[in-house]
Amino acid sequence: MGMASALNSKDSFGPWAVHDSPGVLYVDGEMPAESIHQRMEGMGADGMLLSLNHEVLHHKSDRMLNLAEPHTQKALT
Repeated sequence: MGMASALNSKDSFGPWAVHDSPGVLYVDGEMPAESIHQRMEGMGADGMLLSLNHEVLHHKSDRMLNLAEPHTQKALT
């Protein structure tokens, strides 16, 4: 999440400089959605850092987020 936030805000991350922000989607398959949003707010992430959470996906579409499935990988990329 730190790397995603740094990329999004064009800040350095550890010893690595960020020169351009390609747009960031943080994909999570474990944490509760509320915890992710709290952490993002605590890190100062703005509204441009997007997240896809397994709970929200399941609630809205009745689908499971399984990153091992090729069709899910293709949809994300």
